[in-house]
Amino acid sequence: MWRLCPCCAHLRHISVLDLIVMATTFRKLSHDDFRHRVRRLGPMLRHRDARARGARAGGHPLGCVVLGFLWVYLLCAISSNRDMIVASLDQGRVSADAYPWILGGLSALLAVSCVLLCQQLLRALIRGRRGPRGPVALLLGGAMAVTLYLTPPAVWQLGYGMMDGTSQQVVRGLGDVVADALPNVTLSDISYVVSQRR
Repeated sequence: MWRLCPCCAHLRHISVLDLIVMATTFRKLSHDDFRHRVRRLGPMLRHRDARARGARAGGHPLGCVVLGFLWVYLLCAISSNRDMIVASLDQGRVSADAYPWILGGLSALLAVSCVLLCQQLLRALIRGRRGPRGPVALLLGGAMAVTLYLTPPAVWQLGYGMMDGTSQQVVRGLGDVVADALPNVTLSDISYVVSQRR
């Protein structure tokens, strides 16, 4: 349907939708209309907000536990094996002038990591149950790493001795699988190494 446009005096095609819009009367919305709209849209918005809160709260606590474990275990290994790090640097092709820079960088890594761990501890203490679960999971992984690192070898031997014959056989079988996969490597031979430049 064609009609003369009132604003520019040109012929303009009028669709069915335009006719419906022109026929609609506009009125001022009341508070009852507002309440009706909130009742209609409220459940959908609540569901979306709950999903967004769940995403913000740290959706992967297991990943945070593993990250905290690896992070703190690396810090423990670096902080307690300075002599082994220096011996590994001596075996590599790193000049003696670079030693202070490398050891200083590792010390800075330890200092920054301690500050960041304290920050995560404060976040977990201040926010409590209301806050995200990420800092708590990170600290849990760190606590497990410290426990594993500081456990004396006598405790591991005592635990192995408490196992029954089948469990000991499974552990020995796993050790044999690792020995077959990595021949001529013992745990006492593992040390830090520096990659060589090519």
